[in-house]
This record gives sequence, structure tokens and C-alpha cells, in this order.
Amino acid sequence: MKEFIKITDKNDILRYLYDFSDVFPHLCEKIESMEEYAAKLSKFSNFYIASYDGAELGLAVFYSNDKQSKNAYISLIGLKGAARNKGLGSWLLNRCEEASIKDGMEKMSLEVDCDNPSAIAFY
Repeated sequence: MKEFIKITDKNDILRYLYDFSDVFPHLCEKIESMEEYAAKLSKFSNFYIASYDGAELGLAVFYSNDKQSKNAYISLIGLKGAARNKGLGSWLLNRCEEASIKDGMEKMSLEVDCDNPSAIAFY
């Protein structure tokens, strides 16, 4: 069974950021303090874990709080290696879209590294 689980506690967010560090290998290089980043995410973002049959295989972080532009922004979205190419990524992206629409967003954007061809192909 697939589950889309919202995480709000900054300590849990920090734990998941480290647990998914192999999915986002450059994150630690870009973030000065993972503790501060987790605190920021807990206050302002939608932080979700995708679980499949009890295994935590995906992570999605997005913002859907810009009521003026009505544009949601995906900050992080990724799957652990074993979960890729099984439809879970599309399912996860769709859950982000649904949650953003529920929050009143009309558009969604993201950034993708040009040196990540599998992500570019996915989007």
C-alpha cells in the first residue's frame, strides 16, 4: 500500500534528510547547517515521505504558500534507488500537485540540475 505521510517535526525532518542523503548527494554541500535547514522546512514547507508497503522509499519537499502568485515550488523530490522506474515517482509528484491545488495553487515549478539526466527525463 502506498502512503503519503506528512512530516512536521524538525528532528524527524533532519533524520529523513540524512536518511535520504544518498538520493540528494549535493544537499549537504549546499546547506550550511542541516539543523537550521530542517527547522526552516518544518516551519514553511510541506515535507512528505512516500511509503510503499511500510518501506520509506521517497521524499518530497515543496512550498505551497505563495497566495499571491499561486505558484507551488518543489524543492526536493526523489526516490531511493530500488524504488525508481516503478511508477512511484509519478505517484509522488501527483500527490504534491494534489496537495498544492488543495492549498490554492494554480502552477507548480521546480529546479533540476542539468547534470541529472534521469531527473530531466522524468520531468
